[in-house]
Amino acid sequence: MKNYLSIANSTLMFIACGIVIIYVLGQSLFFMRRAWKRGKEIGMDTNVMKKTVSTRDTSHKEVFLRHFKEFVMMVGYDEFVVSIKLLWRKLQ
Repeated sequence: MKNYLSIANSTLMFIACGIVIIYVLGQSLFFMRRAWKRGKEIGMDTNVMKKTVSTRDTSHKEVFLRHFKEFVMMVGYDEFVVSIKLLWRKLQ
């Protein structure tokens, strides 16, 4: 178990996961930018596009918070707090 944790918490693993997260965020921004340009090309109103983006963003936040609460209840609050403290120590 100790060997597994040393691999899971290694710097290499944090870098690998960080690269994946940055790639996913970059991809989503790339496609959002293309969709915005295409919307302007076909004559969509900018206010309608802004409202669409903000509405979608709000609904995603609500879904995230609902799943996050379910995750904390499933894992248990105490274990969740301990893992957050360990993560905070690792990041410092």
